[in-house]
Amino acid sequence: MQNNQCKLTLLSKDDFDDMLAMFGEPDTFKYIPKLRDQTDEFYLHFLTSTVEKISAGDIYYWVMRAPENDEFMGAINLNKILNGDEMQIGWQICEDFRNQGLAYLGAQMALDFAIYKTEIEMIYGVFLEQNKASERILNKLRFSLETISLENEQLVHKYCFKISR
Repeated sequence: MQNNQCKLTLLSKDDFDDMLAMFGEPDTFKYIPKLRDQTDEFYLHFLTSTVEKISAGDIYYWVMRAPENDEFMGAINLNKILNGDEMQIGWQICEDFRNQGLAYLGAQMALDFAIYKTEIEMIYGVFLEQNKASERILNKLRFSLETISLENEQLVHKYCFKISR
């Protein structure tokens, strides 16, 4: 998938070095506690497992690159919520590319993919209450608040988008 600002390709082993570099940026996992402060070995296992799930058709995890020079910009995903079958949308943007609308743009591309190329009926967006940027993006994408719950002493918002065909 591509437009004039970015292109999305499914994650492959060739992307691991760029992904590890992004994972090492200080704020990459600011709002994802379970992935914060892990080892490269942990992240390589996560990436390898992700590629296997992509190959099995279970999830979609795209690498975002600049179309003009292939520079790595981040990642966009549609994957299963932990311990469940519900699909969630997510994004990580490299520090140098934040605040340029790329998370929204990539998420819109992923949402369009889900609508037109899959049988997915509902997509969720799950985020910690203090992550106002994700809340703005999900609202802009027309997701609706479903629940607010307390998990590990933090408020977690769960938004949903029902796909009508």
